[in-house]
Amino acid sequence: MDDKWIQNIRPRLTEYLKVFYIDDIISKKREITIDLDNVYKTELIEVMEFLEEFPNDGIELLEECYNDAYYSMNCEKPDVIITVKNIPEEFQCNLELQDLKSIHIGKLVEFDGKIKNAKKIVSGIKKLGLICTSCGEIRIKNIDNPFETSLENSCPRCAQNMYLLNDESKYVDYQEITLNPINKEFNSKSELILEQYVILENSPGIYSGVVKIIGIPYRKQNKKTGVFDIMVKGIYVEKIEDEK
Repeated sequence: MDDKWIQNIRPRLTEYLKVFYIDDIISKKREITIDLDNVYKTELIEVMEFLEEFPNDGIELLEECYNDAYYSMNCEKPDVIITVKNIPEEFQCNLELQDLKSIHIGKLVEFDGKIKNAKKIVSGIKKLGLICTSCGEIRIKNIDNPFETSLENSCPRCAQNMYLLNDESKYVDYQEITLNPINKEFNSKSELILEQYVILENSPGIYSGVVKIIGIPYRKQNKKTGVFDIMVKGIYVEKIEDEK
């Protein structure tokens, strides 16, 4: 999608968010979960097509439009966390955990799994602000995975060290979990215990049971070889069954 398309869809999406999330805007709620099925049924099909193809950019567009809707009513810049749920059936890539493959990299996927282990929540950088104290250059970067992000950066202008700019940085709760498949037939036939690593962004804190994940798979290089592990950035999690 080009910039012209984004400029055309932005007013419609902003108005939609202003109408359907007015209570959240008025109450200044910090965590907002956008119902994608409702977005689709409200004739914003292009937004779903954009999210399907470019989920990271699509969620950023949702956040920008929500910020515009919020500002138009409260006359101040919000500090919100945007996530999504309920992918429409027409766009669902509903997988068995063991079927996750390279074709799913960078796409919006949904799958269920049983938590094998979970780590405690940590505060991680989602938007990194950097400043060069030598020349004053400021850089803002969106961070997909804070666990693989270095704060050591060189200034692109003068090659000196850049330092963390807290006022321009944004932090959210992250949690690392490992899932096992829940497909009984697959588990009974497999000689291996398959595991899938997920980094939950904006995690509510979840430590056991069967969960539904909406996420975006990405590649992580396995040491210094040409082989990459498939990881998942989880942008929505819902417990669907307690551990038995």
